[in-house]
Amino acid sequence: MPAGFQVFNQNNIIQIDADYSNLRLITKVTVSPNVVDTATWCFQRRVDVQLPGTMPFVAYTCTSNTWVSVYVSNGVRYARVENDDGAAVTLYVFDQSPPPSAGFGFEVFNAQGVIVFSAAARYCKVLGQTVVNNNSPGGTFSYSGKTVAVVANNNARTVSAGPSGDVSKWDAVYWNSYCRNSNGSTIVIEYFPTRTLTMLPGPPPNAGLNTSGNYLLVDVTGM
Repeated sequence: MPAGFQVFNQNNIIQIDADYSNLRLITKVTVSPNVVDTATWCFQRRVDVQLPGTMPFVAYTCTSNTWVSVYVSNGVRYARVENDDGAAVTLYVFDQSPPPSAGFGFEVFNAQGVIVFSAAARYCKVLGQTVVNNNSPGGTFSYSGKTVAVVANNNARTVSAGPSGDVSKWDAVYWNSYCRNSNGSTIVIEYFPTRTLTMLPGPPPNAGLNTSGNYLLVDVTGM
């Protein structure tokens, strides 16, 4: 903006702008996948959580291999949480909706009188980003003194197939990337085979699929 209120950090990057509202935490919830779904191509348990906000952005922490995706059904947004053991997963839901006035502290308003920043709100802070695929199989990421959550933008998938011992069928090995563990300051993301299927005659239609997964690591300390 050419005029008005702006705050820059030491690297001259804008942190607060009266024309922009950053993603703020609107809810935090812990869920356990409890719906048994043996028909899925990967995980055995799932749970769907309705999301508040207008365009929710979901980060999560977990203690076992977990995948979280966001989908829309009949105009309502949901997070689908999947793992094998039903272990608890904590969701941090961010949204760009204006924060309510706290009635005290530092607040910034835009020209329409809408709050775009409040010192009482908790905002999303990106710590890093990583790409996972069959050439870059993930790793461990640590940020001392912080609590770190992961945002899965999309999942890395590879499908390899070849004739099985029974020449009339094919075996398909599905590789996927998931957050294996996020424990405090450390996140572990892995890329591993999750399921082998014996197919009908001929290769599966998605044989040869090879896509990358993109993950954001965000700071949820104190949230």
